[in-house]
Amino acid sequence: MKMFKLESVGCWIDESGVTFPANENGDPDYTGTGVPVEECGSNWHNTLDATDFAHVHEIIEYYEIKIPDGETK
Repeated sequence: MKMFKLESVGCWIDESGVTFPANENGDPDYTGTGVPVEECGSNWHNTLDATDFAHVHEIIEYYEIKIPDGETK
């Protein structure tokens, strides 16, 4: 599965829109359960820089993920 590193929020997101925190070495941390992007709060969405926002937005559109109102820029 393809993963995108989201530097601005310190995590990774997979192709299906599930986020994983980054380990200290920068790799994805799969030890816990991933968090679906639609469950990430407005602070998380508003912290994304332009490059990371583009990756997240592409995934949201492709998988037709519904984000609660006010959660994206």
